[in-house]
Amino acid sequence: MKKLFGLLFVFITMNAFSQLQDRIWIFGRATSGSTNATLYFGNLSNPVVTLPTATQPNSITTSNGFEVWSIVTNPVTGNLIFYTDGITVFNNLHQIIDLDTSTTAIEPLGADPSSSQPVAVAVEPKLPHENYILFLNGTGGYNGYSNVGLITYRIYNIINQSFSNILNLPGPYSTSTVTEGMKIVPSETDPSVMWLVTSLYPQGGITNRYVVYKIQQNIISYHNYFDFGPAKQSTTTNYASSPILNITYSNAIDTLGVSTVGFALQNTSRIFICKFNNTTGDFVTNTYKEYNPGFPIVPSVYDLEFSPNGRFLYYSVYFNGGSINTLYQLDLNDSVLTPTTIKNFSYKHGGGLQLGPDGLIYHIHDAGVVDNTVRLGRILLPDTKFITGTTPISSFYQENFMVYNNVLSFGLPEFLINPYNITNFSDNMNIKKDENVVIFPNPCSGQIAFITDQSFDVKLYDMQGRIVKQFKIYGKTSKNISDIPNGIYTVLLKNKQQSIVKKLVIQ
Repeated sequence: MKKLFGLLFVFITMNAFSQLQDRIWIFGRATSGSTNATLYFGNLSNPVVTLPTATQPNSITTSNGFEVWSIVTNPVTGNLIFYTDGITVFNNLHQIIDLDTSTTAIEPLGADPSSSQPVAVAVEPKLPHENYILFLNGTGGYNGYSNVGLITYRIYNIINQSFSNILNLPGPYSTSTVTEGMKIVPSETDPSVMWLVTSLYPQGGITNRYVVYKIQQNIISYHNYFDFGPAKQSTTTNYASSPILNITYSNAIDTLGVSTVGFALQNTSRIFICKFNNTTGDFVTNTYKEYNPGFPIVPSVYDLEFSPNGRFLYYSVYFNGGSINTLYQLDLNDSVLTPTTIKNFSYKHGGGLQLGPDGLIYHIHDAGVVDNTVRLGRILLPDTKFITGTTPISSFYQENFMVYNNVLSFGLPEFLINPYNITNFSDNMNIKKDENVVIFPNPCSGQIAFITDQSFDVKLYDMQGRIVKQFKIYGKTSKNISDIPNGIYTVLLKNKQQSIVKKLVIQ
């Protein structure tokens, strides 16, 4: 990554250490003509704005997907590379990329565009990063239409803009149907490894199976399956075909090499979490924890997202009876997960949740089903516990942050998943992640202590790669960090022999 994109310090991951791969948001489809919804975060300037007219997509039509688009940008420059709804791939000039130039037809990519997570994209970790792996979910359904399919994948070469043939996943579940949810989780301890987490459609008496695949360089291999969580039921109504809708993850409050993975289950609705060892690729099934919203098939949970510090899990119910939808917060520090209602919205269908690069969580509180208008809000204090009757809703949630006419959109975009990498260090440095240094407590507040038998120069970097504090340590050293805002930080400890990188949460 560092030789291709420049020498800029960043600890890259999708959520916690996002860099510039999530600055451009493209979502929704036109209800007539060729419009859609966009957001542009630029250099995290405020306010966030729609993409400039000259760079707006101009080919998205009523034939494209209305749930989740996958956006691929250069993680350092933020420049658009390509984007897709699972059917059509557009380049950075918004032109359709032909999958097979030997024919006159434009072939579909292979996903179902009505899936809530139709495409997950990973970059090949090894230099020169010519290849992108596009995982395609063939399951979807909406308003009477339903389809149950497989997860397949294609490899896209960015140099010649060519795609491989569609390929099946390896292993015993290569021809097994899946639910709509899938997610790529990068390893924190091996920059050449990522994991694809998938969910099997209930069949043959197997109702709670999750399958993990290993992505190493551009090689996909079957890893293992894990049975945990509530039973998934096949859909018996015409609302949707998939019991699982969305999968997400957070590394914010866990130890190095452990993620918390969250699942939104419909039919019957559940929200549940489970620890995932992103070093070994294994779910720690005895850490499973769930909340039952008490819903049948509809109303149903649609999407979920972790707060930046990992303590809170937000979820959206896209139809809550009558003509409202609802946003909830769960405090994962509670021994029993108990939801707090953030807000009811007077629109028939809500939708996606997505953590932005500015640390706020964006939420579609009107998908545009009734009047072809998508209304987007955002959670302004996602790391804060919402207390009903005490927390002012106006300071916590901004409704109608953006309004898009002539658009239908249930979901917000997914972004390129990068391996964990460290850049701007010379190639001969000995970069480590180990326990030569103990940092506690973590998460911390006010004071932090270091224990080591060596001396180190220490630098703390924020999510944008800026140095927020630097000092020296030796032996047992305590430092005051009360002047640093709450958030997620990278700690670089360096001496002549080695450099050590650790993660720190201040709350």
